[in-house]
Amino acid sequence: MKKFLFALVVLAIAFQGCKKDADNWVGTYNGQSGQNIQRVIISKASNSTLKVELQSVLGSLYLTYAVIDAAKITSATNVEVDEDGQLAGDPATYKFKGTATRNGNSISILGSATNKNNASDVKYYSFNGTK
Repeated sequence: MKKFLFALVVLAIAFQGCKKDADNWVGTYNGQSGQNIQRVIISKASNSTLKVELQSVLGSLYLTYAVIDAAKITSATNVEVDEDGQLAGDPATYKFKGTATRNGNSISILGSATNKNNASDVKYYSFNGTK
């Protein structure tokens, strides 16, 4: 019984840690001009996943380039992406792969989206910015 209670306590602490990690990522991050992605909006999808919206700027408007629905938190400072999705204005399905690293209020994102019907159609995305 003591082992069971100990295991429950450990699991409760682990789940609280994931929640805290997700909450620390949430926010709007602004990058520098010249990047193909200039703003990233991160919201919590669950205690262990994030919704990541990659945006580009056109004039004074931000346009959504892609939405990653379930970026997986692997640690307090790292996230991995490996999911299917779509790019703005393109009906094809793409395989998104990439990583994000957080250091305080700064994040770096690097990845690619490969057209599932045309492996030579690869779009690269990168971002460096702060909250």
